[in-house]
Amino acid sequence: MSHTVHAIITVVQAMLPGETPAPGGQIPIFSDPPASAPAELSRFGSKVFGFIKAISLVVGVIMFGFAWLKVMLGKSRRQDMAAEGMHHAVYVIGALGGLFMTIPIVSFFANW
Repeated sequence: MSHTVHAIITVVQAMLPGETPAPGGQIPIFSDPPASAPAELSRFGSKVFGFIKAISLVVGVIMFGFAWLKVMLGKSRRQDMAAEGMHHAVYVIGALGGLFMTIPIVSFFANW
């Protein structure tokens, strides 16, 4: 390694707080701390995910209510409406399942 590069690395490392130049002309190793989100951002993300979960539960209960109402109204001489209600229930279950699967996955990678 050229003397110029070694001198530049030594000067840069000496300017860092708590660092000393590497002895014997070795290449200095700089620490590389892992990336992490600020505490405020982590708390905000937890609040947002909690809010999304709560709102989706409320909307899911309301949508199940609508599907139940269609099934109940369709029991007497309106079979098409009952079938529609069951189709809506399946979509509500799929949407809530997808939502509740993605939130932990996103949270895991946000804290990784």
